[in-house]
Amino acid sequence: MEGPRSIPPRPPAQRPDDEGRIFESDDSDLSESQEFDRAVAAGAELLQAGDPLAARAQLDRALRFKPRNQRARNMLGLALFKLGELEKAESLYRGLIEDHPADPTLRVNLGLVFLKAGASPEAVRCFETALDLGPEHQKAMNYLGLALAQNAAGLAAPTGRAGRRGGHRG
Repeated sequence: MEGPRSIPPRPPAQRPDDEGRIFESDDSDLSESQEFDRAVAAGAELLQAGDPLAARAQLDRALRFKPRNQRARNMLGLALFKLGELEKAESLYRGLIEDHPADPTLRVNLGLVFLKAGASPEAVRCFETALDLGPEHQKAMNYLGLALAQNAAGLAAPTGRAGRRGGHRG
C-alpha cells in the first residue's frame, strides 16, 4: 500500500489572486493603452462638438501616456489652432513634421496656422511643399490658392504676435 501522495502546488499563474490575468506585467500597459484610447476618443468628440478647450485637456492627458503619438499631437494642434494659440500650434506642427516629413497633411495644417496668423508667405511655402509630397492633395491646392491671393492682395491681417511674421508690417 502506498502512502499519501503530496498534492503538487498550482503553477503561479493559476493562483486565485492571479485569475483572469494572462501576463502579470501586461496589466499596466493595457490600462495605460485603454486610458490613452479613451482620452483620444474624448478629445476627438469634443473637437467635433466645438469644445476645443475641453478637447485640449483630454489630448494633453492622452499625450502623457504616449507623448509621440501622431494622431493625438495632430488633434492637439487643431485644438490649439481653434483656441487661437497659434505659436503653440506652430511649434507642435513643426515637431510633427520633423517626425513625419513625408506627411503632406501636417504641412497643410502648419500652413493653416500661418494663414490664420497672417503670414501668407510661410503658408504658401507649406502648401507648396504639401503638393510636392502629395500632388493630388485637394486641401493643399485650395488653401494654396487662398494663400497666394491673400499674399498678392496684401490682405494678411495679423491676429496677435504670431501674425507679425513674414515681412508683414503692421
